Amino acid sequence: LPICYREPYWYNAAIEPDMLWDIPMQCKEQGIGCMLKVYGVGDHGGGPTRRDVESLIEMASWPIMPTVLFSTYKAFFAELEQFRANLTVLEGEQNFLFNGCYTSQAKIKLANRIAEDRIAESEALDTEALLAGAESFADSFRTAWKDILFNHFHDILPGSGVVDTREYAMGRFQEAMAHIGTSANLAMRSIARCIDTTSVALKDDPASRSVGAGAGYGVEYKAHYGMPSAERGMGKTRLFHLFNPTQYDYDGVVELTVWDWHYNADRAVFTAANGEIAAAKLIGEGKKSYWGHQFKTFALCAGVPAFGYASYTLTEAPAVAETTTQIPHQRVIIDTDDDLVLENELIRAAFDHETMELCSLLDKKSDKELIKAPAGIFRLITENDRRGMTAWYVGEYAKVEALNKTCPVRIKEIKNKGVRQWIDFEFKFAERSKLSARVLVDAGSPMVQFDVTVDFHELGNKEKGIPQLNFALPLAYESEQCRFDVPFGTLDRAPLDYDVPASSFAVPLAKDGTPSLMLVSDSKYGFRYTGDAVTLSLIRASYNPDPYPEYGLHHFRLGVGVCADTEAAALYRVASGFVHPISYCTADLHERGGELPLEHRFLTVKGKIRITALKTAENGEDVVVRFHNNGDTATPFALSLASKPIAAFATDINEKVLEPLPVQGNAVVGECPPFAIRTVLIKRA
Repeated sequence: LPICYREPYWYNAAIEPDMLWDIPMQCKEQGIGCMLKVYGVGDHGGGPTRRDVESLIEMASWPIMPTVLFSTYKAFFAELEQFRANLTVLEGEQNFLFNGCYTSQAKIKLANRIAEDRIAESEALDTEALLAGAESFADSFRTAWKDILFNHFHDILPGSGVVDTREYAMGRFQEAMAHIGTSANLAMRSIARCIDTTSVALKDDPASRSVGAGAGYGVEYKAHYGMPSAERGMGKTRLFHLFNPTQYDYDGVVELTVWDWHYNADRAVFTAANGEIAAAKLIGEGKKSYWGHQFKTFALCAGVPAFGYASYTLTEAPAVAETTTQIPHQRVIIDTDDDLVLENELIRAAFDHETMELCSLLDKKSDKELIKAPAGIFRLITENDRRGMTAWYVGEYAKVEALNKTCPVRIKEIKNKGVRQWIDFEFKFAERSKLSARVLVDAGSPMVQFDVTVDFHELGNKEKGIPQLNFALPLAYESEQCRFDVPFGTLDRAPLDYDVPASSFAVPLAKDGTPSLMLVSDSKYGFRYTGDAVTLSLIRASYNPDPYPEYGLHHFRLGVGVCADTEAAALYRVASGFVHPISYCTADLHERGGELPLEHRFLTVKGKIRITALKTAENGEDVVVRFHNNGDTATPFALSLASKPIAAFATDINEKVLEPLPVQGNAVVGECPPFAIRTVLIKRA
């Protein structure tokens, strides 16, 4: 086990005589014979002053006092080795000290989550392009990673910086996303050129103005920073290539936008590569000019292989003559007090028709109710700011207001049929703020999704405290542990009335082992699990050091899912479909002479491992797969390419070769120890 040093005082420290007073007590308590003194102005820069050095030299000459040595961290830890048997072994988490930092400056949190997720997707697409025989554009990732990691600085990512810090960080985020999106687009286009599309009847249309339409569409803040998908097709028949950047096969709804397709959407037909017709629904239409173009957006039920792509053809079906005269129904308007229902083959979600509170979430297979009504509540919390440092601390809850109850909710649209069902609603709250949301359920999905826009105008100050927008899900079942995803694994925590961090989801585990609820977010980190509910801090109007960190528009997504299987692998599969959307590009009529099939898988993964990176190696030629074992026992793994690799190696995190790995057919095989991170480099043929 590694020896760790926890600073017993503070990271800003001066050289003063009183620093020697506690050494005998500390050494006796810890069972050690030396202590470390970290001095200077902390981690904000600066080194020892002349006064520090001269003071230490003088103190080293004092009688009775401990021996003072100028030394290094390495020497200190080497000295501690002789006391290893006396040291306390700590297990579990140690520090939730600054729980406000999981939420403060919400846009910085969004920038980090989105950038990390999208660069993982883009790197996977780039690697797949390399495996397809196309060019890699991995060089741009180095620049993007520098921007992302710059924003990991200890007063940027926690949201504890000043206004200029936040604005500069968001600029670095935009630069990173430019590299990420461009690389993803180039990779998808490169793969598309390698696909044999001659079986699809694409036709030239000299009168079409569709090619190039949609540049910049769907990549902005309100679209949750999707990948570029400018139109390359024309005419009645269009071909879409859908890309899945994850290790899990995708079987669900994909949102596709087709540009300048001036045909009857009621007769739109999507066909898979195997000839099967896929269910679809028109969900949006830009009839007015969008920079000289028009568009239609469809929700398509699609299957896309893991680390691969699938192709779907759109065309207009022939008109069918009516054989009988249809008598129009009389217009009948019926108002009821019934709950509003969104339902598919897996779940049934019912909402109060006045408040849009979630009244019921039923797992249809087990017939289990998962929420205790009212749930799915947006709350305005006033935090007590008595501790100060408002960006760092979540204060005690002084007041909790259930906004769905106290604010008049306006339901704008109900579309509860087809492969995508939704309800749009909005309400104004507090002084000048407004929340608008689309709650939707897709065919085949175990999840209710909330696509939320908040125009936030609440300010924190010493007189009012800290306003916090919060989302709450009371549970209908008994739970004693909650499973959170954390870097390189999951972690079970007991109930705690305190914000704790998670990378994307929290799953309060049903005590009896029956289906459990998942709360997942695309850009939030601060969860709270109290045993009878799970909540998520959405926006906190802290007021120092940034006095106005949250003023303006916020866009984010939440998912409330039903999980029959609560093992880590199953939870990652459910969350992955929410966090990593399917990207796509359209086929170019003039780039169709490739050899790849219309559907293909570049990498097949077997074993109880979770892939955290599929990337082009730093040498620009090989493939790197990084993964971890979330379990407490070793697990075998196999990584299979479409063709036999030349060789494979286990490497360190910097891709330095450690040892060769066996290759069996097209697969690299091995064993991953429990709770281990592994990096594998594959030399492709």
